[in-house]
Amino acid sequence: MKTRTSRFAIPVVAAAAALVLSGCTSSDTGGSEGEPIRIMVLGSFSEPPYILPEIPVGAQAAVDRVNAEGGIDGRELELLVCDDNGNPNDAAACARKAVNEKVAAVVGTFTLFGDSVIPLLEAAGIPDILPVAISNEELSSEISFPLIDGSTVTSAVGGLLARDEGCTNVATFATDFPQSHDNFDAYWEPAIEGYGADSVTGVFVPATATDMAPFTAQASSAGADCLAFVTGAQQTAAGIVAAQAAGDSVAIAATATALPENVLAQLGAAANGIRATSNFYFPSTGEEIALQAQEDMAKIDDSQPVNDTALNAYAAVLVFAEVAAGLEEITGESIVEALNTAGPIDVGLFAPNDFGDAGFLETAPRLTMSVHQIYVAEDGVYVPSGDEAIDLRDVLG
Repeated sequence: MKTRTSRFAIPVVAAAAALVLSGCTSSDTGGSEGEPIRIMVLGSFSEPPYILPEIPVGAQAAVDRVNAEGGIDGRELELLVCDDNGNPNDAAACARKAVNEKVAAVVGTFTLFGDSVIPLLEAAGIPDILPVAISNEELSSEISFPLIDGSTVTSAVGGLLARDEGCTNVATFATDFPQSHDNFDAYWEPAIEGYGADSVTGVFVPATATDMAPFTAQASSAGADCLAFVTGAQQTAAGIVAAQAAGDSVAIAATATALPENVLAQLGAAANGIRATSNFYFPSTGEEIALQAQEDMAKIDDSQPVNDTALNAYAAVLVFAEVAAGLEEITGESIVEALNTAGPIDVGLFAPNDFGDAGFLETAPRLTMSVHQIYVAEDGVYVPSGDEAIDLRDVLG
C-alpha cells in the first residue's frame, strides 16, 4: 500500500511524559514567543461505559513527536490531560480548566457530555479538534472539527453489512441515550437501506448493561440477519458471544472503536472474520505515520492499544501543529480560522480532509469526513480487508 509522509514522519526518539489520568494537569500558562503552547486532551479515561486511557497516551505521543522535531516554529507543545470521570459535571470542569489555562485547542475529545463542554469552549473561542462527536453540540458548533462521529459510524458499519453481506434486516446495537434514537431515524436507517437492506432494527442498550443475551434475542426476534455493534467494547464482546452461543446464523460487524484489538484478543478465534470500519489507517496497513504512531505510543505505554480513539488523538495533535505552523499568533481564534481555510489536510492517518467543506449532512453541519476504511479481524488484529471503503456521501447528504 502506498505510504504517506508529512512533516512528522522522521523517526526520532522522544522523551516519554507522565500522564495524569484522574484529573487535570497544569502549570504556568505560556503564551508568549518561546514559551510552550498549551493544548488539552479531555474525555472518558477511567469510568464505564467507555474507559479509554489510550486517548491521552496517543495525544502525548504526538506531542512528544512534534517537540522532538522542533516544535511549532521553535515553540514546544505542552499537553494538559483532564478526565471527565464519566459524568457531566467533571466534563464541564475540564472545559472550564481549558478556558482558565488559555489553551490554544482541545484535541481528541471523547466524552458523552459534549453538550456540557462545547458551549464553554465556544464562548472562549477554543477549537475542539477531532472530537469523537456524539452530542448535537459537537456536530453543530463552529469551533468543533470532528472526523469520527456518532451520527454516521453506525451507518457505515451497517451499510457494510448490507452492501457486502446482502443483509436484508440489519440490527444496530447502540448505547441507549437520546442522540442514538435521533441518529437512528436521521442517518442509520436511511443509510443502511440505501446500501440495500430492506429494514433496520434499532437495539438500544443501557450503558450499565452487562448481559447482552436479551438484546441479541431482541434482534433475533425481529428477524435480523446481520448485527452491527457500536456499543462499548465489553458490551460488543458480550453481544458477539451471546449471538454465537444462541446459534444465530448472522453476519457480524462493528466499528473498530466498539471492538478494539485488545478485545479481539480476548475473544480469540470467535472474533476471526468479523469486519470493522474505521476512519483511520491502522499500523497493519503499513502506512508510515500509523507505524510511527504505534512506535511513539509504545515509548510511553506499550500496554495501550493503537486503535481508533488513540489514532484520533494522535492525529488531532498533528492537525493542530500543521495549521499552527507559520501563524503570527497562535490563539484559539487563529486556529479556528486556519482550520476553516487551510484546504485539504493530510497528516497520513486518514483520507485527506477539508475541514472547511463541512455540511454534507444537513443536521450535522460540522461533519466533513465520510470515508470509512474496512478491516477484518485475524488472530487478534485488524488487517485491511481489501474491500472498497464506505463513502457515506454515496447514500447520505
